[in-house]
Amino acid sequence: MAKTILIAGDSFGCEWPNGKGWPLELAKNNAVNNVAQAGVSEYKILKQLHNVSAHDAYWIHNYDCVIVCHTSPSNTHSQTSCTQTRFAQRL
Repeated sequence: MAKTILIAGDSFGCEWPNGKGWPLELAKNNAVNNVAQAGVSEYKILKQLHNVSAHDAYWIHNYDCVIVCHTSPSNTHSQTSCTQTRFAQRL
């Protein structure tokens, strides 16, 4: 039986342009809403979930499963992009 699934998080959960990856395999037999993005911080992942909830206060009842792909704690949020502080500290 098909499930309704929400995927949020970093690049591990993204849909890649080459048409491969586990989210696309999952979507073959399930209804998947994928809001994951490459290069995001934990803060941005939280914002992904807030954006879903902004459209529907009872959003959690619309999904059988919610998958959150966490990122590296060294990814930090900025207004223009996500930067990795561990590389900046080495410079």
